[in-house]
Amino acid sequence: MRDLTIPEIQARFDNHQKLHEFEVDILFDVKNLSKEQYRWLCKGYRHFTIFDIEAQLFDARMGYVICWYALRWDILTGEKEMVYDHLSPDDMKKGTRQRTLTLTLDITNTIR
Repeated sequence: MRDLTIPEIQARFDNHQKLHEFEVDILFDVKNLSKEQYRWLCKGYRHFTIFDIEAQLFDARMGYVICWYALRWDILTGEKEMVYDHLSPDDMKKGTRQRTLTLTLDITNTIR
């Protein structure tokens, strides 16, 4: 059995190196997590994010709406957070006209 310090355990966690369940307990000061929680925390994963982007009302003459959402799950606490936003046809026209349409930046700024 390894005898690592908390900084050494944290470094292994940050580098996604395999941890033992007792090391997860020490690192997060918890006990008796579910098997699913230990499964991912032992591999160095604290959060999962599911991301979806969709285009709606697509019509070449009428414009369209782009919307996205991200569901973020904290594996340790079980908390879930939903983040979402959209670009309307007016946003798209204005951005295209002013050459400031930055879809990738808009999305990443929303989910930070």
